[in-house]
Amino acid sequence: MGARLKIDGTNLMGRALTTLRPEQRVIGAAAAIRAAGVRTAVLSNSMGLTPHNPYGPWRLEECHDLVVLSEQHGMRKPEPAIYELTLCLLGLPPVECVFVDDNEENLAPARALGMTTVHAASPSVTLARLRQLLPHVPDIDREVVGGGTS
Repeated sequence: MGARLKIDGTNLMGRALTTLRPEQRVIGAAAAIRAAGVRTAVLSNSMGLTPHNPYGPWRLEECHDLVVLSEQHGMRKPEPAIYELTLCLLGLPPVECVFVDDNEENLAPARALGMTTVHAASPSVTLARLRQLLPHVPDIDREVVGGGTS
């Protein structure tokens, strides 16, 4: 029988997520898309906001029109209801939306609702697909330096 590990639980989530850094090119693309007048939203399966808020440095509420975190609504991706809620709160029909996610399992419900989907397998592939889908958005490739958008 193995020895029991003793782990200090103080700010465990903060310490575990300390190296989490969203891809700056994708952050920049979202900022460019919003600056071009396209509404943006974040739909995330949250691991909790307390005692550590992993979203804090990214000022999501300032940088997007809508932020939907699973824990605040009692449902998670890939449950279709959370996509429907996001569409309702965003005030857009699914055919006018592009849903980007790094987990292929989360794309199927969005696609079933009529959204165009992008599998975010890599920043380069994601940006290339967004350029195809949104050719009217200038500066979609700009990189944002720091914790939010400029």
